[in-house]
Amino acid sequence: MFEYIMIDNLNDSPSEAKELAKLMKKPLYFVNLISYNPTGIFHASSGDKIKKFKEVLEKAGIPVTQRYRFGKDIKAACGQLATKSGKQS
Repeated sequence: MFEYIMIDNLNDSPSEAKELAKLMKKPLYFVNLISYNPTGIFHASSGDKIKKFKEVLEKAGIPVTQRYRFGKDIKAACGQLATKSGKQS
């Protein structure tokens, strides 16, 4: 299984989906699309972009799912576990 993190305007276009589909044209590959959990300057791809990206992979015959995220509202989603401090060392 390959997990692909969707970052807005960085790797979420239909052309990038086509490139990924070319790479995944081997048997037994499976792609799990993951919406990026914001931690800095990057932002998650929109639901519409993820849907279009997924459709490109499906049309190419690539098995694909979309992972739904939990914990984003409390900054506890995958990749977000960090502390913020007002003090600098």
